[in-house]
Amino acid sequence: TEGSQLSNNPKQEGKFSETPESHQYPGTLEELDGFCNEGKVKEAVEVLGLLVKQCQPVDLPRYFQLMWECGEAQSLQEAKSVHEHIIRSLSPLEVSTYNRIMEMYGKCGSMDDAFMVFNAMPTRNLTSWVTMMTWLAKNGLGEDAIDLFTQFKKTGMKPDGRMFNGVLSACSVLGDIDEGMLHFESMIKDYGIVPSMDHYVKVIDMLGSTGYLDEAFEFIEKMPLEPSVNIWETLMDLCRVHGHME
Repeated sequence: TEGSQLSNNPKQEGKFSETPESHQYPGTLEELDGFCNEGKVKEAVEVLGLLVKQCQPVDLPRYFQLMWECGEAQSLQEAKSVHEHIIRSLSPLEVSTYNRIMEMYGKCGSMDDAFMVFNAMPTRNLTSWVTMMTWLAKNGLGEDAIDLFTQFKKTGMKPDGRMFNGVLSACSVLGDIDEGMLHFESMIKDYGIVPSMDHYVKVIDMLGSTGYLDEAFEFIEKMPLEPSVNIWETLMDLCRVHGHME
């Protein structure tokens, strides 16, 4: 998957937003904050461009807020502009900042751009891998997520519970129950991770979404934890989807 991704140079990404409308704003931090608070992503990014041109420093929390707004609005063009500005203004970036950028692209549905950032990172931490796997699965790219997990295991790093949430989600997307249950068992036996309620919900979703409703119910009955409301709601919703109203 990674071999087919874009250039590793994040500075090649996107152009600054140059629109006549930009000049209607004087370009102040107060304006930037105001547009962010109102969820006006396009206007906020235009003001950001003006601030950068004026050599007005924009701090990291404001960039984080902009990235969150771009992700929530799924505004890919604005996301690319924010990415370019932060690279130019605040480099070198911390690993945690790269992780936020990847998450922004994941929310925007552009895993090509997320992979470009992932490939270009000087170093990665566990959250970097978890972020990529999670958003690959959420964007329906289950096979790519499993391939990434295979690559991760070769690094010698130890997976955590968050990563297995991503793995189970990927198996659910693929409809691969056998592999999903093998990963669930491996999580416990090979890595000593005690499953959380979230993991059990993922298994129920994986089983039920492929029509294995009886198996999902049996799995719930054998759970060592008291099933949460979320467990039952997940099974009820999947029964409804498959027409099993009783």
